[in-house]
Amino acid sequence: MILSLLIFTCFSGIIFRPIMASTTSEPMTTTTAHGHHHHHTHAPKTTHEPNELESFTFYYDYSTHVLAVKSSLHICYLYKTSAQEQIDVHTSHGLHVLEKNLIELIDAGSAMQPITKDALTAMGRSLAHFCSHVQVYMQLN
Repeated sequence: MILSLLIFTCFSGIIFRPIMASTTSEPMTTTTAHGHHHHHTHAPKTTHEPNELESFTFYYDYSTHVLAVKSSLHICYLYKTSAQEQIDVHTSHGLHVLEKNLIELIDAGSAMQPITKDALTAMGRSLAHFCSHVQVYMQLN
């Protein structure tokens, strides 16, 4: 069995001398590595597709059982939760499933009805406050 030990000795921070020692009668070798310089090359500039950004902010109003979704497109969507969803919304998994389902409804454009700001305020003041910087309000169900 060959037992090897690799020892690095550093001189002035740029020269490394690995020394191999073994139990066989092989001669010891010394190698000197000199410092190296990094050369930065840049890939050729090519046209690229534009960046995409879309965001959704969710707010569950416990008094009305409405989940509001504010999009980066300045639309506030309102969804009345079912009895089971009112329970599920209080767990991380349940909330994420509900959020995913609402994004799918929004993307599909399914059965949305526009509502007025007055109708939104009548639903709940905290919902109206959440959607305050938005001019378009859509009821999802």
